[in-house]
Amino acid sequence: MNISWSVHVVQKGDTLESVAEELGISGKSLREYHNTYCELKYLINYNDLKGIKELILPSTQEIKEIKETEKKVRILSSLPLYYLPQNFHKPSYDIEETIETSSKEPFTVSYKTTLKTTKEKEGTIISLTNSHFQKEEETPEDKISTLAIACINAIYPIEFIINPGGQIINIKNHQEIINKFKERKLDLLTYFSGKINQTYIDTFEKTLTDRKKILKSYCSTLLYQVLFPNMSWFSTEEKKDYFYFQPNSYNVESAVITQHDFENTDYIKTIVTSSYEEGSTFEEILRKKVIEYSQTTIDPQEEDLSNWEGSISFTYYTSKKNKQLLKAEAELKIKNNQEIYVKHTLKIN
Repeated sequence: MNISWSVHVVQKGDTLESVAEELGISGKSLREYHNTYCELKYLINYNDLKGIKELILPSTQEIKEIKETEKKVRILSSLPLYYLPQNFHKPSYDIEETIETSSKEPFTVSYKTTLKTTKEKEGTIISLTNSHFQKEEETPEDKISTLAIACINAIYPIEFIINPGGQIINIKNHQEIINKFKERKLDLLTYFSGKINQTYIDTFEKTLTDRKKILKSYCSTLLYQVLFPNMSWFSTEEKKDYFYFQPNSYNVESAVITQHDFENTDYIKTIVTSSYEEGSTFEEILRKKVIEYSQTTIDPQEEDLSNWEGSISFTYYTSKKNKQLLKAEAELKIKNNQEIYVKHTLKIN
């Protein structure tokens, strides 16, 4: 035995936990330390110390290091890492979105999102409904907004199938959504008369029939990217993932950087950032299709496409007690020549 080690002579009534508590470390850590250096016949398998006369104790410096390690483990165990925790979402959130573009004044919309989580044979199902829509803190009264809200209300709730990692992979009640809209279509056409309204309603119905299209319309929005995150984002390991910078366009792969703030006693603040720089790709993203560029037809006087860049920042506040998502914030920016082309901010409370 190394003479620099100290030992605890086991007394009547001693347990692994009681000795560890005096040192300020866990019984598990003390057992692992003792078992690392003791003879085979003195290995400890359980909390009781039957047959053990002496416990090998870590030094003062080693105890300090063990405490630091245990603290990190406790903190990380409070994060919703890799797999969607049970009851990750609250029953409802208040949402506020502000969109600013280079050509239009900023505008803000707000609404309530209600979620109900169940476990079924398909996996985790989240039934979602959006309601109480407002624009600039007032209920929209213009015809197109009223029609859009009426159409979307006709199909709620939407039942999303969520994979173990936390992201949307399908819509469970797709056919039911189609049927519900068909049943309510006549009422919509009666209330919203006129050719323009009819065209909107017909187009909305046609979109519903395409499962892939409607699924993409949800997955590509900022709200659902934030609300249904890839749980691996909460880890600090090096990683990449796909993000949508434009609704109904296509996603692009970029590096993900994760930072944590553990200072608050009630929640953990996790900041997830990613950026993407590829000029021609942003032209394609904004036009929502892939463009094939001919090298012989590029005009040198045309705008330098390489000056486009995009960035995403998601901030999550998750409970240390049960890993629940308490609130979140997000910012998506697309810049051209360092000037804002699109800025989309989101608050989830």
